[in-house]
Amino acid sequence: GLQPQDASDIMQEVFQRVHGALGRFEHDKPRKKFRAWLRTITRNEVLQHFRRQAARPQARGGTDAQKALQQLPDQFGDEIETSQEDSQVRLANRALELIRHEFEPRTWQAFIEFTMRDRAAADIGEELGMSPQAVHQAKYRVLKRLRDLLADDS
Repeated sequence: GLQPQDASDIMQEVFQRVHGALGRFEHDKPRKKFRAWLRTITRNEVLQHFRRQAARPQARGGTDAQKALQQLPDQFGDEIETSQEDSQVRLANRALELIRHEFEPRTWQAFIEFTMRDRAAADIGEELGMSPQAVHQAKYRVLKRLRDLLADDS
């Protein structure tokens, strides 16, 4: 029941957890199986994802979403070039506000820093505890979701 983006985020979290805990795994004990240990970590991350998701409002699509987008105030004015305030930029600005809750805070922050503040992926990754590739992936995921939303409402 996971979206592909969510599954990818969870996979990254599992890899981080395994990397951090691998030294503590007791592989020499007969009852400790790596596969069961990995399954437990994965299960916990998936459960954590659904707990966080349940606390967030779900996005709506279609005409109602388009009307809601038009009612939202511009909160990314500083992050999007104000000299380009045409209708497409305002629509993208409102769409960003609508989809923001769909992403983990760290993923969203990486997207903002990399895409809108033009910072280096390595610097952002170091600051947020992510690899530069994960920063690039965060940008890709948010932009893909933004394109999907805007395409649905066209």
